[in-house]
Amino acid sequence: MLTKRLLAVSQFVSRDTSLADIGSDHALLPIYLLQQNLAQRASSVNWGTGLTSVCAPRLPRVTAAV
Repeated sequence: MLTKRLLAVSQFVSRDTSLADIGSDHALLPIYLLQQNLAQRASSVNWGTGLTSVCAPRLPRVTAAV
């Protein structure tokens, strides 16, 4: 579930968009946009290593680069 702030941000995304969420602690916005078919592609980038473990169970395909 998105916070009110992230839900407001999601309304600025065009359906045909590919986006990158830099500094994405939990990848909530990219996951939401993909699951709702509101974006074609989304990347989530964070400095820590926990992001993949959060994303992997929620998406059918998660690519991690270390």
